[in-house]
Amino acid sequence: MKPNRMRAAMGSQFFGSPEPVEIISGIDEIDVYPLYKRNKRDDIAVLHLRKTLKFDDQHLAKITLGNSDLEVGRYCKTVGGNFGIRRPRFNTTYTVRYADVQLRPLTDCKNSTEDHEEIDPEDEDLMCISCRSKTYCPTDFGGPLFCDGNPYGIALGAVNCTQKKPMFFSYVPLYKSWLDEVSRGAKLLQRQWPLSLAFFSWILANFHFGLGPGRI
Repeated sequence: MKPNRMRAAMGSQFFGSPEPVEIISGIDEIDVYPLYKRNKRDDIAVLHLRKTLKFDDQHLAKITLGNSDLEVGRYCKTVGGNFGIRRPRFNTTYTVRYADVQLRPLTDCKNSTEDHEEIDPEDEDLMCISCRSKTYCPTDFGGPLFCDGNPYGIALGAVNCTQKKPMFFSYVPLYKSWLDEVSRGAKLLQRQWPLSLAFFSWILANFHFGLGPGRI
């Protein structure tokens, strides 16, 4: 995937309907996690934006990755919408919504798919998420997963919204040292951050590109 053919859209609460507060930026460079395996493991990347982001704490805000131990059975939230659940009408726009999810044992996700034979129940880089909502889909637009207001996960690859099965998320705090290293290597002008650290815009850039035109 060539960075110069991609754009990042930030600050809007609607899909497919640009707002005055929305910021569109080109992408200069993409740093992919060295052990990345598409839709399987370490599905994470950092996008270096061409534009300098100005945080207003309303539409764009800085975040701090969560660092607490999350127990199985805990309830958290992820960004979702009703797209993927039903066929959209012409010119339909979708509001970004929070969907309630529950943390499940990794074995629940492993047993629900045939694509993760190598998953070990003790793997620390994965989370298993079960969506409690019947109307919203935790999408593959990156997630993200929030617990107590802090981001912990991003959707692992593509999420099938038509099947109500548990789904894998990447456990982002495990990648903190790599994210810090990549951030230090970037040219940070006026607090310009890699997009994957900007969870405010519902993306921490999971490395899946089957998304709508003009967006990541």
